[in-house]
Formats: sequence, structure tokens, C-alpha cells
Amino acid sequence: SMLKNLNSSERAGYFVFRTKGCIACHDGADMRDNSFHNVGVGTDKATPDVGRMKVTGAATDWASFKTPTLRNVADTAPYMHDGSLTTLRDVVDFYDKGGIANRNLDSNVVPLHLEEWQKQDLVSFLSRMRTPQAMKNVKRP
Repeated sequence: SMLKNLNSSERAGYFVFRTKGCIACHDGADMRDNSFHNVGVGTDKATPDVGRMKVTGAATDWASFKTPTLRNVADTAPYMHDGSLTTLRDVVDFYDKGGIANRNLDSNVVPLHLEEWQKQDLVSFLSRMRTPQAMKNVKRP
């Protein structure tokens, strides 16, 4: 299993990932659900980005954005659809606070009340989520 290759901090971070709600949206081999969610990013701005609603016209899609993969996430800063978070720790802190409250906040986004060690371990786990080099140039059908 993947766990045997993780150090103790990364393993503890995986446990946080599985038990604190991250996996609700970031699941499967690609670590995403191919769906759209409102986590509050940018909803506190004077003119928020309406996100998926621009395409669908549905009020329930207001400020919703597609869940990104977490594969190679340590290499893809800055984070969130608008680049508003600089580090993985910033992202963990954002979700720990429960995102940004707004009229369409996804029900899975709630304050997590993580301990400092849990935050550090979660960042360690996320930093380890890399596609093996041998797979990067595989031609897919």
C-alpha cells in the first residue's frame, strides 16, 4: 500500500486527510471528485467571481469551482482558483477556519479545529503526493 512508503508525519497527515473531511472532495486515484464546490474563496470581495454559475446560470452554482487534483500539489502554488493562498499551510489554515462563510458555502466546509501537529502532518502528507517520475510521460489512449 501507499502508506508503507510514508514516514510517521506523512502517515499521521494521511489520517487527518481521511478523518477531517478532505477526502469528501479529494478522493480516488486523482485525489479529486470532478465536481464543483463553493469553499468561500473570493466571496468576501466587492465583486466575487461567480464561478460555475457563469456557465450554468444556476444560483446554486454561485462561486463554485472545480475540485483540483492534489497530485503534485506541492509544485502548483499559488493555490485556490484565484491564487490567493501562497503555501499549502495557508490552504490548511483556510480550511481549518471553515473557509469563508457565504450564502452558498459547501456543507462539507466547516471549522476543523486542527491541532498544530495535525496541520504540520497534513502539509507533510500533501507535499508527498507526487506522481512517480516514471508515470509523468506515459502516453494515454
